Amino acid sequence: MATQAYIRTISNKRNDIFFLDAEHLTPLPNFNRREDFGDIEALKASIRHSPEGVEEAIRIKTIPNDNKIYIVNGERRYKACIELKKEGHIVPPLPCRLIPKDTSDKDLLISQLVMNSGKPMDMLEKGLAYMELHDTHQMTGQDIAERMGDTTKQAVSQAITLVKYGTQNVLQMIRNHQISASAALEVIKLHKNDKAAQESKILDVLSSTPSPSKATVKAQLKNEKENAENKEGTDTSTQDADTSSETTPDTTAHDPTKPIDWSDEAKKDKQNNSGGGNGGGSGGNGTKNMSVDKRHQNLEACLCELNLDNCHEDRVNTLELILTYLSGESTITPVKKHLLGKT
Repeated sequence: MATQAYIRTISNKRNDIFFLDAEHLTPLPNFNRREDFGDIEALKASIRHSPEGVEEAIRIKTIPNDNKIYIVNGERRYKACIELKKEGHIVPPLPCRLIPKDTSDKDLLISQLVMNSGKPMDMLEKGLAYMELHDTHQMTGQDIAERMGDTTKQAVSQAITLVKYGTQNVLQMIRNHQISASAALEVIKLHKNDKAAQESKILDVLSSTPSPSKATVKAQLKNEKENAENKEGTDTSTQDADTSSETTPDTTAHDPTKPIDWSDEAKKDKQNNSGGGNGGGSGGNGTKNMSVDKRHQNLEACLCELNLDNCHEDRVNTLELILTYLSGESTITPVKKHLLGKT
C-alpha cells in the first residue's frame, strides 16, 4: 500500500496545499464578478456535515509588502465558513492552494470563470468578466470563447452587450429576478442607445407578462415590428392615393379654357341613349337615363359655357323657362338656385 512518504518521493512538485482558518483569508477586492452566491444555506449544511469541512481547495495569492492572504477562487465556500463560525459551529481549517507568483490578472480572471465549481455564474456575472477581459486585456470575443472552452463567440458577445448597453435600472430588474437576462437582452439589443425607450419597453413587457421568457419577448417585439410596418405601409398607400388623386388630371372633366363641341356632345348623348358606346347595355347612360345629380352636373357645365354669371336676371328667368319645358321642375329648381347665386 502506498504511504504518504512514498507519494512525496514520486511527486513532481512540492506540497502547495495549506490549511488555514477562514479568519486569515480576505476576498481579493474588486476581483470577483459574482453578484449572487446562490443557496449559501445548502452549502453550509454540506460543510457542517462533512468531517473534512471544505473539501475542495480555495485558491489564494499574496501581494508583495502586504501581509494579507487573498482569495482568488472559492469566495462562496469562504463565506459559508464565516457564517458557520458566527453561528457557533466548529469549522475545520480550509484547504488553500497558493497560485504561482507570476500569474497575471488576466489569467486569474479567466481561471475564475473556468474553475467556477460552485453556483454557475449567470449571464450578468459572466458579462462583467468578459467585458473586463475585452476592455482591459484586449481579448476578442473569439479569444475569450477559446479560453473558456465551453462557450461560443456569440454567447460572449451577447453577455457583453447585456452589461455594456443595459441601463442600471434594467440590470437591477435582472438581479431582482423580475426578468431573465436573456429576455431583457432582446429589448436591450433593440434600444442600445435609447435608455428611456429601453426601460419603457421592459416595463411594458412586464405589465403584460410577468417573468416573461426570451421566446415570449422575442415574439412580442416581432409582432410590434410587423404591426408598425403594416401601419406605415397603409399610411404610405393612403398618402400616395391622395397625392395621385390630387395630381392626376380628370380626363372626363371639361377644360374651361376650350369651348365645348356641342355637336360632338349631342352625338355621344344620342349613342349613349340607345345603349351603344360607353353605355354598354340596355338603356345606355345618356341623358334619358341619367341620374338627377348627373343632370345637375352637366347643366352647370352648360351654364358655365354660356357665361351667364353677370347677365341680367331676365335672361336667367328665360333660360329657367326653357329648361323647365325640357327637363321638368325637379331638375331646373337646383339650377335656378345656382344661377341666382351667381347674379
